[in-house]
Amino acid sequence: MYCLLQKLVGSQWGADPHVLRTTALSLCYSTGEYACAAWRNSAHAKKVDVALNVTNRLITGCLRPTPVQKVQVLCGIAPPNIRREVATRVEKTKQESDLRHPLYGEKTMGSRLKSRKHFLKTTISLSQTPEATRIDLWKEAMKEHNSLLWKDP
Repeated sequence: MYCLLQKLVGSQWGADPHVLRTTALSLCYSTGEYACAAWRNSAHAKKVDVALNVTNRLITGCLRPTPVQKVQVLCGIAPPNIRREVATRVEKTKQESDLRHPLYGEKTMGSRLKSRKHFLKTTISLSQTPEATRIDLWKEAMKEHNSLLWKDP
């Protein structure tokens, strides 16, 4: 997934940070977020996060000891779980408002398995633009992370 990005990092003509970030968003993140409304709650989502974190490290040139939250801030790319949440909310909003959407007017049925939750039941619609929602969720996550770091034992 990030093989092409590695080639750009190692070359003279493609190593501009803006080019690397754009390439990562268009190739790696679009692949990593494909159909995320269906699989975002999967236990295997962390495996996708690892590949996206490697991508962020390639963009910034940071080494593994650098905390992932710092690398994401340097890239200007929200964490994968937040990006998946916003993409799922966008899908839910489309489902509720777009007459052409295949799930328009769909009512959720009872779940056959207690462990499975339909994204239409667990997701809220967007109340603002996806970009603003992503920024708000990211700020909230950063506040929670910082409060945990500085909490007295």
